[in-house]
Amino acid sequence: KWAELLPDEFLKRQEVCPLVYLPMGLCEPHGYISAFGLDTIKAEYICEAAAKKVGGIVAPTQGYHIHETGYHAPWLEEVLGEVNPYMTSIPPGILLHLYLYQLRAFYNAGFKAVIVISGHAGGNQEDLRLVASAFMDKFSMRIEVRADPELV
Repeated sequence: KWAELLPDEFLKRQEVCPLVYLPMGLCEPHGYISAFGLDTIKAEYICEAAAKKVGGIVAPTQGYHIHETGYHAPWLEEVLGEVNPYMTSIPPGILLHLYLYQLRAFYNAGFKAVIVISGHAGGNQEDLRLVASAFMDKFSMRIEVRADPELV
């Protein structure tokens, strides 16, 4: 994990495999069946397992995500009401700007490829792909975005 590496360890790992993984998740209620952080836990696990097997560096988790759009919006209102203090969601424009700046930071750090794993699915991964595509149009860094159900 990026956060646990010393500078020389980071540079050595990056030189061997200039690939960075970005786990993305969301804390939200899933009822009594799982922890609030299920989406985040899944993304972190997948990224860490891939880095152990293939190489690369797991970036700090982006623990905020979009929720108030798509089919999530009526579900949120119908099931939980308009206010839900138990979620780490942020508006789409803010999240996508944060994501864009993270991609730029990876590029500026010298990574050649990014694998984004979102543990929160339901269409929001398409927004992430649009941003990644626009970034790749301008910069020579490969970006793959997958939500965890797409890996099965």
